[in-house]
Amino acid sequence: MNMQGTARQNYRAQSGTLYTADANGVVSSVANGDVLSLLNMGCVPIDSVMSTMNVPLWSGRNADGSVLAASAAAGKFGQVVTLGSVLTLISEAASSNSKTSTALFAIQLPLDYTAGADITVGVDQIQEGGAATVKTLDVLAYRADGLGALGADICATAIQNMTTSRSRLDFVITGTTLAPGDIVIVKIVTVLTEAAAGSVTNSVNGITVF
Repeated sequence: MNMQGTARQNYRAQSGTLYTADANGVVSSVANGDVLSLLNMGCVPIDSVMSTMNVPLWSGRNADGSVLAASAAAGKFGQVVTLGSVLTLISEAASSNSKTSTALFAIQLPLDYTAGADITVGVDQIQEGGAATVKTLDVLAYRADGLGALGADICATAIQNMTTSRSRLDFVITGTTLAPGDIVIVKIVTVLTEAAAGSVTNSVNGITVF
């Protein structure tokens, strides 16, 4: 979410995250958990293009359309579920090699979505287990036309590096062709390379669309 504050003012949320307003007072990409902190400091929400959506991780599919399994496999995330404890997607472990993991999610834009507006897919992620020479996350997005066809990739944000502490990576989806009720297929791809006989993994802990 974007919020309106005071030009070039710093705002430190209760989580510890520091936000800085731009020359117009806009505080960009405020995490959902930090909104209340900034409200208490006098910032106000800027009209958003749609209601924020949390995408259920267990709705994910493999690249071939099959259901995610409990354990990661070649090219596939594992879906780890322990009620009362954890729900996350974990990549195949890399050890002196490189692993690519992919998952698909179908997102239907809500009726309050502003037609033609860009949307953001935020991916809560972490790379764990030790040092990795490559640890990237990419998002691709395709509009379904309702007649069995998918359009071209409309994600405008390039591949990003994952982090060794939990954080959200935001990817902007170009909204020129989108309308309320449209279904967008979101593809998440992580690449992980390890070169020291260790064992490292990538995790996706949540997906937010706003």
